[in-house]
Amino acid sequence: MKVIHSCKPLKFPTPKDLQNAIELYLEYLKNENKPIEYVRCEGCFKRFSIDEEPVCDCSEPHYVHMYEDVKPGDMLRPSLYGFCAWAGIHRQTLSDYKHRKGYEEVYEWFLSILQADLEQILLNPGTRNIGGAKFVAINNYGWKDKVSVEHNGATPVTFVDDIPDED
Repeated sequence: MKVIHSCKPLKFPTPKDLQNAIELYLEYLKNENKPIEYVRCEGCFKRFSIDEEPVCDCSEPHYVHMYEDVKPGDMLRPSLYGFCAWAGIHRQTLSDYKHRKGYEEVYEWFLSILQADLEQILLNPGTRNIGGAKFVAINNYGWKDKVSVEHNGATPVTFVDDIPDED
C-alpha cells in the first residue's frame, strides 16, 4: 500500500506575496482608524452618513460636514494575531514561514514594525496602562523583564586557623 502525503498549498507562495499581504493588512488598519465622516443638521442634530441624503423635519436645516476621530482606546493596532486573523491563517503557520528560505527577512521586518508600535505605547507618557503592551513584548518578542547578574572569576578564599581563644 502506497502512502501519499498531500500538502496544502502555501497561502503566500513567495516572500513578496507575504510582504504584500502585510502591507495590505497595515493599509487596512490605517483605513479602519480614519476619522468618521458624517453630515449633521444644526436644527435637530440628526446625523447622516456621507452616502445618504440628509432629510429632516427642520424648517430651515443647516447641514454641517463633521469628522469624529477614533478614540485612542478603540484604534486597531497591528499585531501578529491580528494579521493572522485578517489573512485567514493560524499563528503557527505564520511562525512556520520564518523558517522557510527567503521569508526570514520579511518576517523580521514585520516584527520590527510591531515592536516599534509597542515601543510607542510603552514610551508614551499619556499611556495609562502599559501592562498589556509589556505582556505582549515579553511573551511574543522575547523581551526580558528581569535583571540577571553574572559573576565571573575566582575570588581566593583564605582560611584562618590560628585565631586566639579569649576567655
